[in-house]
Amino acid sequence: MLYFAYGSNMWLEQIARRCPETTYLGRGILYDYVWQINERGLANVVQAHLYDNLTSSSNDKSNTKNRPCVHGLVFDFGTSQRNEQNLDIHEGTRRGTYNKAYLDVELYLAPPQLRVSPENVLAHLKKETGDMRVKEMKRIESGVLVYLSEIHVTPAQIRRFDVSRMAKAVKCALSLGVPRAFIEQFIVPTIPGDLSSEMERVVGLPTGEESEVKAEGDEMVRKV
Repeated sequence: MLYFAYGSNMWLEQIARRCPETTYLGRGILYDYVWQINERGLANVVQAHLYDNLTSSSNDKSNTKNRPCVHGLVFDFGTSQRNEQNLDIHEGTRRGTYNKAYLDVELYLAPPQLRVSPENVLAHLKKETGDMRVKEMKRIESGVLVYLSEIHVTPAQIRRFDVSRMAKAVKCALSLGVPRAFIEQFIVPTIPGDLSSEMERVVGLPTGEESEVKAEGDEMVRKV
């Protein structure tokens, strides 16, 4: 069983505690979904066609660069059911916080030295620096477990007490090759303004007005 993490479970220490028998496989892309924080303050992914503000070019499936997508990390639960059962509890499937979907994910397989337990991935990252995407191999994986809510889909801001965990998750994700542009476009804007310094302190990402200025600058660069 493969699992796609896109929220705080990208924090390697957390996923190691919740799923002690898991192995990191690589970063993943879930196409035709949009990342959000919903009205319950929780990370969620929503089918892109439900978003009225998506342009026609964003829904052009003939060009993957224009397709809406969610970036995250992929873990292998192996044959044991323990990891999934633990996550069901943490993700509140019985309470209706999330339901489970099994979707196609584009997997960018990590190099062998990183296809280990989350704890060992962390140890490796402390020793190594550089681009973790250099030696990746790409393939499509079907039936990947994704926790999502189809009921709670109203955009909102992250719960205040989750900001620190999300910041640590973002730091891990960036270290493993998740694009910084995705983090800045979707995750950073959901951080309450008075807590934005936490994200900046842990990750070093611009927040608030500084982030908006950078985004405008990036757009000018693209236009040139």
